Amino acid sequence: MSLGLYAQSISNNNITRLEPVGAIPADLQNIIKGCNFDGSVCKTHYQRYQNDYIRSLLLSSQVLYGDEVTLYLNKILGTLLQNDKVLKDKIKLYCLKSEITNAFSTADGFVFVSMGLVSQCSNEAELAFTLAHEVAHYVKRHGVTDKDQRKANDDIDNYLSQHARSREQELEADSLGYEIYSRSPYALGCVVAIFDVLQYGYLPFDEIDFGRNIFENEYYKFNDKYFLESVTPITLRESSVDTFSTHPNIAVRKEAISKRLNEANVDNNDCQEPSAEFLKVRQLARYEVIREQISNDNYLKALYNILVLQHLKDTNPYLNVAKSAALYGIASAKISGNYSMIDIKKEKTEGEFQRIVHLFKQMSKNECAVLSLRTSYQAMQGENGNNYLSLLFNDIVHYLSSTNNLNTLNKFSDYAQGETIVEDTATKADTTKSKYDKVKAGKKVANQQNFKTENYMLADLKRDSTFVAMFNNALVESDKKQASSLISSLSQKPNTVTKDTRLIVLKPTAVKYYDDKTAWDNGMELDKYYSKKLEKRVESIAKECGFETMVISRHQDSLPCSYQLFSRLNDYSKSLNQFSDITFESYDIADLSSELGSSTINLVQYSRKKAARPSNVSYKFLHTIASIFTLPTMPISIYQWVFTQKYSTLDIGFFDFKANKTIYRVSNDFITEGSKDQLNQELYECYSRLQGSKDYGYLGRRFNILLDVRFSPAFMAAYSDRKGILDFSYILAPSVEYTLNKKVVLGANAQFQSVKFNPKRTSGFYGVLAAYPETDLNLWGIGVYTKLFPGDKAPIGYYYKFQADMYSFSYDIPTYRTGSDFTFGLRVEFGKNIMLTKRLSLGTGFSCGLLTSGYGFISKDVREIAPSDCAKSRLLSGYMIGVNLSLGFLAF
Repeated sequence: MSLGLYAQSISNNNITRLEPVGAIPADLQNIIKGCNFDGSVCKTHYQRYQNDYIRSLLLSSQVLYGDEVTLYLNKILGTLLQNDKVLKDKIKLYCLKSEITNAFSTADGFVFVSMGLVSQCSNEAELAFTLAHEVAHYVKRHGVTDKDQRKANDDIDNYLSQHARSREQELEADSLGYEIYSRSPYALGCVVAIFDVLQYGYLPFDEIDFGRNIFENEYYKFNDKYFLESVTPITLRESSVDTFSTHPNIAVRKEAISKRLNEANVDNNDCQEPSAEFLKVRQLARYEVIREQISNDNYLKALYNILVLQHLKDTNPYLNVAKSAALYGIASAKISGNYSMIDIKKEKTEGEFQRIVHLFKQMSKNECAVLSLRTSYQAMQGENGNNYLSLLFNDIVHYLSSTNNLNTLNKFSDYAQGETIVEDTATKADTTKSKYDKVKAGKKVANQQNFKTENYMLADLKRDSTFVAMFNNALVESDKKQASSLISSLSQKPNTVTKDTRLIVLKPTAVKYYDDKTAWDNGMELDKYYSKKLEKRVESIAKECGFETMVISRHQDSLPCSYQLFSRLNDYSKSLNQFSDITFESYDIADLSSELGSSTINLVQYSRKKAARPSNVSYKFLHTIASIFTLPTMPISIYQWVFTQKYSTLDIGFFDFKANKTIYRVSNDFITEGSKDQLNQELYECYSRLQGSKDYGYLGRRFNILLDVRFSPAFMAAYSDRKGILDFSYILAPSVEYTLNKKVVLGANAQFQSVKFNPKRTSGFYGVLAAYPETDLNLWGIGVYTKLFPGDKAPIGYYYKFQADMYSFSYDIPTYRTGSDFTFGLRVEFGKNIMLTKRLSLGTGFSCGLLTSGYGFISKDVREIAPSDCAKSRLLSGYMIGVNLSLGFLAF
């Protein structure tokens, strides 16, 4: 009996997704807590590695339990081990939401089977042998001897495609698995077929040539070059390795099993027919595989699989929704200019699937857009009131409205492509009709010379009054959207305000790159330690902006909500694509807002990479040279060399799943060096913008009170006994700063310095006394300055400081003389300011400047030197070159 007939008899029209059912099992709960399945503490590295990986799968919501597919697999396991209840009780069997065709087991008796494997099997017996094989791994304790040290990550597809055991272990598991299987009621002749499933599981569900009419109709035809005349045949891979990279090849494994079958005199064709229950479960698995493919932006393969199921007479409306999502994803990638990100190279495709890949590679973005529009409208006919499909429809119309040759229905022909049109000359020649009547009578759009295929793709739908009304309504909404965007840009006010004060933060993630190359497309890995830090940082910064957060972490020991809600939120976040704001999972998630107390999902990913060519080496070098002569600043100079610059990227998005829209989404690049204040400020700006705020300053604080000390080398004697290469002077400068915007800080300070005037005697037989006796000089001044921050993160990061100063000097020599004087100066400084805490700042910089006086006093005769001359000379010697150190407090 054909599989198509079975498919017709199955009704899954009410099924749109597979979800965990009931409370999370105790063994999985213990894994989430960081323990073994029985609650005991991990004692070996390998056990800890496997538990950590299972935990990552759970916290990525890829594990299913209690669902129809998992229950069915456990039923098969019960039949398989019906004579060994003790072993059956030790196995913990679950399904994984993954399109990869594979399964694996652990040393503690966990067996995981992917939806991809279930979707590719032909009957229940093939699944039974797969389970027998994995049980054999557990019985033989293969997990204990496996020394796989690869780092676990959240990508189950990557893990399943690379997870491997030794050749000896696989052959041994095949042998013992056959013995377990042979003691069950399942037909032995079905065993060999499972190797074909493993070998060709990467292919779509079936091999079907759909023909051109699947995308064309009588009104329009695509260019002939869009369709391949022939395709590359599917390669026979029996001499190559199968899905497991280190497994023995298929031929060896098949030969070993076939030999056992021949010895048992088993007819290899004696396979059981697939039952209705199996076909129903496989159908559910196939739906889930299609969901995974769309969520992973694998739109081409998802579309082909959808067409396969519809060809097999599957009438579930879910497939029409999924088909609309797949075509919309393809169109969005084309429209955004990123089609290469979803394209599959011809050499990596084979069979009839190659035709689909070639077709969409050749199609223009307008053709893809109109095809998506047609599909979403047709899907709506069976899904009345489906808001998700309306979103797709309106978004495509919004794109078409921005395209001059498709911005109204009048740009689409009313006639078929190539149709001969007989002109209605009678209406035009009728002199009794007004021009208005003639305009109304001649409303049909005829074929025009500049028309392309896309201009004919709505000829049939233009005759549908419902479609015409929906299209025109979507145009009105598009105009409103464009007007709102324009007004927002003119007023320079953010239009990304949310009234939701509670945010659901999904798994804040920090990643780091493997190597030091400048290319951003090198491999990366999860930074578990910093991911935990990022979670706390996000909570803290969001609270600063007035938000309450519910963080769903990949590190937490317990979930803040049910696993069902947790799973649906994760599925939603995974389905967010790079080309559009509309996510596939949004069509059935709106009802979660009341359960969660919020409809705003927040996704955060932070990545960093060592800078190959640091941009601040010159500054560090100058700062260090100057610090040799100003020893108190030397520790700061050394500290600055410890940390290297890193290129960082913060990807953050806020999504309202109830309204099915993106509130705010941005990717910001910046440079960090040792401190976390740059990241804090990036996060703050994102969360504050979510409330419509444009607060400047660090975490919204704009007034900074500082104590600034400028250390200067004392190369000149300046009429003082203090001199030498290791001598230095300093000026204290209490300051107040105000952050004007992201680039500019304004400041003012008062400056104080005390100088000892101790002139020497001139040479001679008796010596000549100086004109003035020894005394103390008091220097004070005021300065105004501006700091420019090229990194747009004032008041943190590197800055250029421009300062104007005025200094006054006074001295009072009792019973001798009192005097005063003044001078002016201009100074330039390059430095860096970092935040030690949310309020305490530390700044350091290298400066140079010039005074209006103080240059000629040193050469004068000491008998003519006044204390004010000494003060100017002393100040000039320190004003030329200086190293600044400041400690600040952000008041408000």
